[in-house]
Amino acid sequence: MSRNLRLYIILFFLFCIQLAAQAWIKYFGLGSNIIGYYIIENYDKGYLLLGNKNYNYCWIIKTDINGNQLWDIKIGDGSYNCVPSDIEQTMDDGFIISGSMSKYDPSKADPFIIKFNKCGEMEWCKVLNYPGNTDYGQSVKCTPDGGYVLLTFNYSSEPDRKIHLFKFNSLGDLTWQKNYIRDSLAFGDYIRKLFTDTTNFLVTGFCYYPNPGQPGGWIRPYYIQTDTSGNEQWQLVYSKNIGLGYIGEAWATIKGINNDYYSSGRREGSPELIKFSTSGNEIYNSDLFPSADGGNATTITALNDSILILCAGWVLSGGPNYLAFIKTDTSGNIRKIGYLPDPENSAIYWSAKTFDNKILGIGTNSVGSNSRIVLNKVNSDLENDTIYTQPFTYDSLCPDSITSKTIDPNCDLAVDIGEPDHDPQTIQIKVFPNPAQRVVTVVLPKYIMITNEYPGLHSATLYYQWQSTTLEVYDLSGKQILSRIIPKNIQQTDMDVSQWPKGIYYFRLTYNNRTVTGAKLIVN
Repeated sequence: MSRNLRLYIILFFLFCIQLAAQAWIKYFGLGSNIIGYYIIENYDKGYLLLGNKNYNYCWIIKTDINGNQLWDIKIGDGSYNCVPSDIEQTMDDGFIISGSMSKYDPSKADPFIIKFNKCGEMEWCKVLNYPGNTDYGQSVKCTPDGGYVLLTFNYSSEPDRKIHLFKFNSLGDLTWQKNYIRDSLAFGDYIRKLFTDTTNFLVTGFCYYPNPGQPGGWIRPYYIQTDTSGNEQWQLVYSKNIGLGYIGEAWATIKGINNDYYSSGRREGSPELIKFSTSGNEIYNSDLFPSADGGNATTITALNDSILILCAGWVLSGGPNYLAFIKTDTSGNIRKIGYLPDPENSAIYWSAKTFDNKILGIGTNSVGSNSRIVLNKVNSDLENDTIYTQPFTYDSLCPDSITSKTIDPNCDLAVDIGEPDHDPQTIQIKVFPNPAQRVVTVVLPKYIMITNEYPGLHSATLYYQWQSTTLEVYDLSGKQILSRIIPKNIQQTDMDVSQWPKGIYYFRLTYNNRTVTGAKLIVN
């Protein structure tokens, strides 16, 4: 073996040892005042990060398996608030996000849901507008039928009906919506996340509830379970019957192999694990650090059937802050703690498990008065993960490479579910002169409005964007006289009717095989 070859081998092994010793930690958006909310593993083993920049931009960042940024998408134009809450990979290998934006109601905010294809191109965007309310899109999940369910908060003028689920089909059409009346003694409710599977939906949050015979209330974990049609099955105010009082809240919930639920949260100052059944019966709660003066467990992930991983921050009396991944069994017994760096200036908001049982945690790291996204990764033993050296191909389902971009979406606006409020002049087709003899001008509507009628639901969606519509003309007998495709950028079109027989004609504009508006013309 030559001397140069031996030297190369030695340097290679030293390099591998160095990689193994490095902490797997990545930062994004230094100087951008960006907060990291959510992370998922993408179909190609890369990661999709969801964050917020200065509350003006939703920020999606795609990385490779080692956390190196590949591309990013910013949503917004800087003039309105856009705050994301959730991201999910869809059945067609695209992804969908939820959140709140103030684009259509500058003084308030509205829930939104945006669907992207596998190449990062926006397919559709929906905004739910309840006039005069600040509403929040809290979480979005995929459903087994290829649709999506959106959890919102405050989409109501009634204080005891603030929690809503909206169901959309794969094309973004709203098919049902349900609201839930909170427990009569509860108040100050707030919800965070939605869990879904093939049998149930579960809403996780907190509310205030009085001790028996006492005024006021204590903060407590709060859950609502429904079937997959959104029909409420039960509500659970955790520990509401405990006489000594219970101060706590829940952040996120998963379902275990035994079909029981597990929640991360806090009880007084301690990060906590909560267990309850799919029948809404309390099983136990476990304070992870009973002597802590303050703390919270914000995320929970199942490593396997018997082991859970929570991410928590806490502080002991007179001591420093701690931030760590915590491995417990399903009874809440701590098996191992993996401490994370810079606990004074960092927080982890969400975690995810990778295809090879590694754990990711995304959150925020403060640098002075600014913030940036922090991304940590550990192996199943909660030790620093190593760097992958084998090649991976990213965005393999796209014919071209994905480039970074900023988009300002024109979303379809679902206006006031029940009684749509709109200017009729903006959604109607106009034909003049009427009566006519020679040439008529057809003015296309500014927006397309489609009314959806489902059992118990009447809604109207205003479409701000579309590829094209079809203009059709029929005579009085129902015979089609004309069919013309009208591109989106065409505001009006002229047509010669001088050769048409005298009579009455019906103009119809269709979109997605549905009639959206019409007009009548008399030809003399």
